[in-house]
Amino acid sequence: MDVNITKINATKEQGDVIEIAAIDLWYDVVAVVLGALAITGNALIMFLIASRRRLQQTQNWLIFSLSTSDFLIGLSVITNFICVAVFRSWEISNTLKILKDSLFDVSSLNLCVLAADRCVAVFWPLRYHALVNRRKVITIIIMVWAIPAAIGLPYLSIQSDDTPANTLYPATLVLIFQTFPSVFMVIAYIRIFYVVYWLKKQEAIQINQLRFNLANSGPSRAICRPSFSITSIGSLVVCFALCNLVSSVRAVCWLLYDRCRLPVLLLDITTLLFYANAAVNFIVYSMVKSDFQREFLKFIKGCWCRAEVRVNTASTTTNNGVFMQNINHPDNVSEIQTAL
Repeated sequence: MDVNITKINATKEQGDVIEIAAIDLWYDVVAVVLGALAITGNALIMFLIASRRRLQQTQNWLIFSLSTSDFLIGLSVITNFICVAVFRSWEISNTLKILKDSLFDVSSLNLCVLAADRCVAVFWPLRYHALVNRRKVITIIIMVWAIPAAIGLPYLSIQSDDTPANTLYPATLVLIFQTFPSVFMVIAYIRIFYVVYWLKKQEAIQINQLRFNLANSGPSRAICRPSFSITSIGSLVVCFALCNLVSSVRAVCWLLYDRCRLPVLLLDITTLLFYANAAVNFIVYSMVKSDFQREFLKFIKGCWCRAEVRVNTASTTTNNGVFMQNINHPDNVSEIQTAL
């Protein structure tokens, strides 16, 4: 059972070891499915950005970084399942859990960077391209990956030690990389949601005034509703914050009381929600964008056309082979000679 997402060493007490050994079938099935979705979806986004020049824009490289971290999370989930269920290798499994925790930190920082990018685009649209350029984005991406790696690697050396640092260090990482990003993202998207709603309201008022000035019949029915992308991102942020809330509560318990026993089912559900977050990030942050939709449709259409060409080629080759077989048959040869 993967209960190590909060970086609290699951082998600290014998009870945790027993819980880890007792892997539930439903948990494994859902985790593997979510891991496969994270691998497939994020690999598609990475391929589209890398192969389509039109998608190689400044903001899309932030999405590429997020997709890479989520792809590696899905890969670590599948690899961890194979190590435990097939090879019974608990040592590799514990190392993979620490690696997965670092990838969760990278994903959290990527989400924070995307939230900050959207704040700049909404609050200072005229200065966006001056404030967010390719060099700054590359520097930020390097920092997003380097900071969790530099901070998380020392945990590999102390994870087996029964010392206060083995509790204090991972719990502190939870507060830094999960609690603070959650608070920042919630505040950022609340402000973004408010600004977008206010702009749409002003737009609706102006449209109503134009229609009134043009003497259109009937009152305008323009409704100020947030766009689908804002709503979906908001839902994802709420889910992300709730998951991190459980991790934060457990970290505080370990820091204050040196022990924390939350219900196992709650930990399982929280872990699966983290996996689900990695599996649907690519949909919310990329596939709702029109440029990604166009390139995705072109990709699907190209695959469909190539499949049709292969089928038609195979069918033509088969028909030609059957035709030549019929011609070379002795009875058919004699009939052709008689006809001639």
